[in-house]
Amino acid sequence: MQNNDVTIREADRRDAAHLATLLSRLSQETTTFTIVGESGQALAEQAQVLAQLADSSHHALFVAGVGDQLVAIASLSPTTEAPVAELGVAVLKMAWNQGLGRRW
Repeated sequence: MQNNDVTIREADRRDAAHLATLLSRLSQETTTFTIVGESGQALAEQAQVLAQLADSSHHALFVAGVGDQLVAIASLSPTTEAPVAELGVAVLKMAWNQGLGRRW
């Protein structure tokens, strides 16, 4: 995978199926990544959560992909200590050491 083959964009509800696959793989590849909520969450529920994030002015969710395969996710969420936010970035091992994390 070449770094310039990767596209970074805001996630939307059409990403629900690919995002479920990505989250499952990430949870198997690293112990620093956790999924909040129930595993096996229905695709419709995931799409609804994505839609809520997309409509929120306080949250941001981005994905990185090569073709139709997602290889990374980044999220920005508010904390209770305004104006501080939490940034989370998770990248599949196949895309490690290629500078992807620096592009967010």
